[in-house]
Amino acid sequence: MTKELEIPCFLRPMLEFKSGSNHEVRLGRYSNSIYQVAGYGRDKWAFSCYIVLEEGKISDYLGKGMTLKEIGIACMNYLNKPPERKKFEKTERESMFGKLSEVVVCSPMPDDMILAAVLVTDQQKNRLIWGKGIKRGKVE
Repeated sequence: MTKELEIPCFLRPMLEFKSGSNHEVRLGRYSNSIYQVAGYGRDKWAFSCYIVLEEGKISDYLGKGMTLKEIGIACMNYLNKPPERKKFEKTERESMFGKLSEVVVCSPMPDDMILAAVLVTDQQKNRLIWGKGIKRGKVE
């Protein structure tokens, strides 16, 4: 069994609205768009975010033969890892964003270290993401 590729990264904080007096930041924003994902709106929801690479630049990974989607999936694999357990903590920690299962859209930003992405999670509401995923009926 091959190990899934992981690229160390983090999500860039964003404001809820571009202008306004609220200066609270979170790491993403739930999307109201409809995507062609099995179970979307029932047990999967999409959120948009900015992924910042910790090591290397996007052009370095593209030069190695990876596509933007593969870079996004490698970052998603890294973000799926739960945080380290604290000393003497007995229970396993969960991933910060739920189970990320798919990268729907992935495009580079001009500074070559940030990806604008839409990720799919299994959590309808998360304290680190603005908004809430909308429940939808059967989408075909």
